Amino acid sequence: MSNEKETKKPYGERKQFNSKKPYVKKDFSDKKELGERKQFDSKKPYVKKDFNERTPFKERPPFVKKDYTERPAYEGRKEFKPRQENVEEKKTIREIAYNALVEIIINEKFQNIVQNQYIKDNRLFDRDKSFFVNLIHGTVKNYLSLKEEINKISNHQIKPKMMVLLAMSYYQLRYLDRTPSYAIINDAVNIAKTIDSSRGGGFANAVLKKLALLPKASLEEENKIQQEAFPKFLIKLLEAQYGEEITEKLIKTFNKEARLCVRVNTDKISVAELLTTGHYTQGVLAPTALYYTGEDAINELIEFKQGKIVVQDETGQLIAPLLMPTKTDKILDMCAAPGSKLSHICSILKNKGDVLATDIHESRIKLIEKTLRLQDYRNVSLLTTDATLLKESYKDTFDKILLDAPCSGLGVLQRKNDITLKITDSTIDTCITIQGDLLNTAGVILKRGGTLVYSTCTLNKNENENQIKAFLNRFRDFELIEQKTILPFEYNTDGFFYAVLKRI
Repeated sequence: MSNEKETKKPYGERKQFNSKKPYVKKDFSDKKELGERKQFDSKKPYVKKDFNERTPFKERPPFVKKDYTERPAYEGRKEFKPRQENVEEKKTIREIAYNALVEIIINEKFQNIVQNQYIKDNRLFDRDKSFFVNLIHGTVKNYLSLKEEINKISNHQIKPKMMVLLAMSYYQLRYLDRTPSYAIINDAVNIAKTIDSSRGGGFANAVLKKLALLPKASLEEENKIQQEAFPKFLIKLLEAQYGEEITEKLIKTFNKEARLCVRVNTDKISVAELLTTGHYTQGVLAPTALYYTGEDAINELIEFKQGKIVVQDETGQLIAPLLMPTKTDKILDMCAAPGSKLSHICSILKNKGDVLATDIHESRIKLIEKTLRLQDYRNVSLLTTDATLLKESYKDTFDKILLDAPCSGLGVLQRKNDITLKITDSTIDTCITIQGDLLNTAGVILKRGGTLVYSTCTLNKNENENQIKAFLNRFRDFELIEQKTILPFEYNTDGFFYAVLKRI
């Protein structure tokens, strides 16, 4: 490059950057007067305004602040809500668990429904969710034994809500070693003040400090405590039907943790493919049964969301194949919710055939719809009705009927701990009556040559073998093909009963 300076050109002769035309300096000396100028993009000439003609300030109307809360409402407008000054403080996990336990134990609502609703409403995730579920499950499972120990410590009559709080707190002191006792007692005292503002805190503090000093029970002592706390009338019923030795085994099994079993939807994935993930182990009784051993919540797994697996105990997976359904059969599932056995029938039929499913509650019909939608089954008609009314319109109609009857649930106490808190002699008698009515209906609407499969998840023989015996005495044109009771400790599964009957 040359070091010589270039001769500087006159200003008017310079070129603009990257421009071919020479720069020409404009002459602004001939600009027009202000009034003659035109506004930008306007044909009208600019007229200077005279601001002296404005309305004097004193003559203007006074400013009035509008109250928008009194606006006339129109359809679709939400009601105005003033901003809240005092925002409620976030509740602790123990407070949330206590409120849920009140719903389950005192208001007698279903544990799984309350638990899931509280997790959703309070947005509990990961560690908080695990702790919450542990508190609910552990307290309900051990509630009767916890209550008995608390009553030994206290000489006062304890109100139901206070008992729930003390049981939840004592469960932590007795079984959760990682949590320091002072933290448990402190939270319990704060909650107790909301139950009884005057004496609740002091009472809870005194009782829990005494409980905290009790020595840890050995495994043998723990089993004895659990057996003593088990409902006495249930022990008497089971001993009369199975003997003392089997009853003792049953109670020990009920106090263990239940395994989580799934059924593989073989229309979407093979059993072998799921086993390669390392999160499942093979079942014993049913070929499509796998036990989940992973740590993530089952409903968060991709295979669950895609309908490749269904939560269903291994004993429950034995029922649909007993029907031996074919694509030409007219099939009825009388008490279909939540839909796991129904979807198994659909899987056997490869989404073909004619299937009718009924349930008495609309909310449970929606649960069935969700189950079928998740697994892409479309060969089912749903009907919200009392199944006992079907005999009026469907006489001699169905080739195959599945009656998974409402029962006392004595076979699933390991999984549904809240049953022992609600069950009574009268509830069992009610179940027996309903089962009899449903069997009477099935006896009328099944075709000759058709198959009826009756199943329950109870161990009470009055709901099982004796119920079938009474049915066969009423309906002489039926014969018993097979019946079986599976006890929980035999295969570490749910307790179950089924009977296969044929109309002659």
